[in-house]
Amino acid sequence: MQELRKLAPQAFMHDIGGYRLRAIYYEVFTDEAAQYIQAGGYRLLHDFSSHSGTGGLPADCRPRMLRLTRADMPPGAMSFAAQMFDPPHARLALTPAEQRVALHALQGASDRTVAETLGLSTETVRTNWRSIYRRMAPVLALADAPGLAGDDETRGREKRRFALEYLRQNMQELRRRCAPARDGHTTLPESRARANRRLRLASVRQRARDAAHELRCSVRRTHLV
Repeated sequence: MQELRKLAPQAFMHDIGGYRLRAIYYEVFTDEAAQYIQAGGYRLLHDFSSHSGTGGLPADCRPRMLRLTRADMPPGAMSFAAQMFDPPHARLALTPAEQRVALHALQGASDRTVAETLGLSTETVRTNWRSIYRRMAPVLALADAPGLAGDDETRGREKRRFALEYLRQNMQELRRRCAPARDGHTTLPESRARANRRLRLASVRQRARDAAHELRCSVRRTHLV
């Protein structure tokens, strides 16, 4: 159980870290857990304690749902939760392919395992890593890793370790983000924007075909009259 409690935050950050959240929901089943979570700023959303002893719930179970939003955080709060609502902007501009490689590596996968999982060659995975190192050079000065001692293999392992630790602490680098438009609104990622344009064009074309069909039918009715 202690090991699970230790791994849970890491799993949460791997899956959610770097995204801009609107709210975090937390389900608890004991008074102690509820008090602990509420001390962190969470607000009680639903109290299901009246259902204790029913539906498979033990009689001493006190299930409750709590929620945390940005509005619940004190102004200027600098905490783990605050970063979930307002993550920093990505600086590296990693490509989607590089992000996928790094995300698998953060789970402990070797280059060979990453290649097999993503359907790539091992050399392609290494090429992605070389590109990641180049992008990280302005941030961590890892382009040539001048301060790393040892042979090439040792320096390579240290460079990878430094890179993964930075990405683990800055998960926003591994998330596809919507770019702010000139009018201040948020634009969709390019692929979604293209898909929406195709849908709009298809709709316009369909309306044009329907209008042309209606016009032909009107002309036929006029001739018949």
